[in-house]
Amino acid sequence: MTTTTSSPSSPVSSVSVPAPCAVPPFEPVRVRGARPRLRRALRRGRRVPVVLLALMAAALAVA
Repeated sequence: MTTTTSSPSSPVSSVSVPAPCAVPPFEPVRVRGARPRLRRALRRGRRVPVVLLALMAAALAVA
């Protein structure tokens, strides 16, 4: 059985590399509606202690 090995010095000519393409300039991505979401989260902040207490009670009930 004959095996062929390519040496590192032999160039591979069958592989074609595509030409580099430039990325066109674009505007920065902006998320709309961030301020109303922040206000809504701050309004909901009063519920956080209640949710944490419920999670702690559930964890203690499981343990």
